Amino acid sequence: SLIVIVALAVLAGFLTAVPSAQAQTTRVFVAPDGNDANPGTRSRPKASIVAAMEALPSGGDINMRGGTYYYDSSESHLWRGGTAQRPLVVKSATGERASIVSAPGSMCVLALGDYTRIRNINCTGSGGIMAYGANHVIIYGNYVHDLTADRTQGINVSGGSSNVVVRRNRVLRVPHTGIAVGDTRAYSSRNVTVDRNWVRKANHQMRFNSAWQGGWGSGISVIGVNGAKITRNDVRRIYGEGINCPLSNNCRVRKNTVVDAWNSLFYADNTTNSVWEDNVAKTTGDRRFTRDYGFGAFVASAFMFGNESGWYQGAGNPTSGNIVRNNVVINVHRGVGFLDYGSSAGMNTTRIANNTFVRVHCGTDFQGSSANYGNEFVNNIVVPA
Repeated sequence: SLIVIVALAVLAGFLTAVPSAQAQTTRVFVAPDGNDANPGTRSRPKASIVAAMEALPSGGDINMRGGTYYYDSSESHLWRGGTAQRPLVVKSATGERASIVSAPGSMCVLALGDYTRIRNINCTGSGGIMAYGANHVIIYGNYVHDLTADRTQGINVSGGSSNVVVRRNRVLRVPHTGIAVGDTRAYSSRNVTVDRNWVRKANHQMRFNSAWQGGWGSGISVIGVNGAKITRNDVRRIYGEGINCPLSNNCRVRKNTVVDAWNSLFYADNTTNSVWEDNVAKTTGDRRFTRDYGFGAFVASAFMFGNESGWYQGAGNPTSGNIVRNNVVINVHRGVGFLDYGSSAGMNTTRIANNTFVRVHCGTDFQGSSANYGNEFVNNIVVPA
């Protein structure tokens, strides 16, 4: 009887181990010709990333086989993420390239959970790639292009998301902002990195207008963030602003290149304690990227600061404690400018140093406020147009 008891115990242990092993699945495949009833192996893949997510209760890799997927929101919205030890990763399978065409009203991928990564996906259709209210998000190596939904953004991380990395993505011809991180509330997000992205023709739905039409899109916009690094991005031909970091504190905007934008190449509105250095700001004179102010069309300014009011949630920040240094600026209207848009807070304690301004209408132009004080302009080279 002792032998029987031991045998039954061993058998019971084996039976309980089987579902435990199944629960530890860390890799699921999907394919355009898959079926959500399949187990998610390479040979028997699922069809939707939602079904794959449901098979990964504790995080893991969703490997998308090469081909084109036509997804609506029920097939592409991830309401759960992963963990620090095992993030939920949505990616093209090794050596393959997955293309998602989002249906009207949908995103290619919408991530709502923490510790989510979206990698190496080709995205087109109605909406782009979005994370909302999700922390510890990495969006890496994707190509987002030719979106159609009104005012949609290529890559958008909002809802107070923090600890966000957007790196090495390509964004082309999207209706509004190419890459947007943050919200219109001061310090609603923290620890944001936007690095080595390639953005072209953002705010594309405005390309036939020559004046402001209810809101600018940007190549890259990091808004309402405490602690941002915007580095080594290449942004060109933007029908709005190039790179901006408004309503934020401690932005580090370094080694970026911005060529041709309607409004300004770099913009800092209600921004404090930020550094803009080692960037290249240039216009080519292409008339498609000149703005008509009512008394003639002008090329963009390089670095513009402001104190806008009326569209942020709550009071804005003063524009103070910023540094603009070691930048190369070519063929622009203003090298560095400031406009007060109704807040009367002024531009304060900003240092503009060691920049090279070539073919500029004016090196600096601070307008609209008697509250300006403590600004420095030192060791700059200015070559007039």
